Amino acid sequence: MRYTPIVPLILLSACGKGSETAVEVRNDPASVVAEVLSEPQPDTVMAQLDTEAPKPAPTAAMGGAFTQEANARTHEKPEAEEVFAAFTDAKLPLSEIKQGLGSTSFAQYCVFGTSAVGARVVLCEYQDVVAATAALPKVRALLTDQRRRVEAHGRLMLTVLLAGDGPDAERERDAFFATFASVYAAH
Repeated sequence: MRYTPIVPLILLSACGKGSETAVEVRNDPASVVAEVLSEPQPDTVMAQLDTEAPKPAPTAAMGGAFTQEANARTHEKPEAEEVFAAFTDAKLPLSEIKQGLGSTSFAQYCVFGTSAVGARVVLCEYQDVVAATAALPKVRALLTDQRRRVEAHGRLMLTVLLAGDGPDAERERDAFFATFASVYAAH
């Protein structure tokens, strides 16, 4: 006795509020396979969605913005590197030093790092003292955390966000600002 494979395909669709149901049972495997193969495959559907959906800025574009900001620096003294070196000399070394996006602080260029006790230290360079002075109230308005302090000297702006509360954290913050002021005064 010869057996024929049966591949039933049952389609149920509810029509409106009623309980009317359409049921189709097909025993022809070739037509079922052909219908399945003619439907859009998940990879194809995802590819279509991928091309239609807006894409976030790629990392390369962000890298381009970082490069553009770094290339636009005036190299007027003191520069961020000199201030960060003074922090190290004052026993306030920073780790994880990276360039930040200066435009978020209305700046030409920003660099940030983390202190030994976890404070975030951001130093931004501006085109000139006029640009830094104009940006200072805007940056302060953006940064409302009570543990954050922002000061500008000349064309540089320093922001320190304490990792914790207490006298030790405040002493460290004050030491960063004193060192920052002394570097600027030396020029």
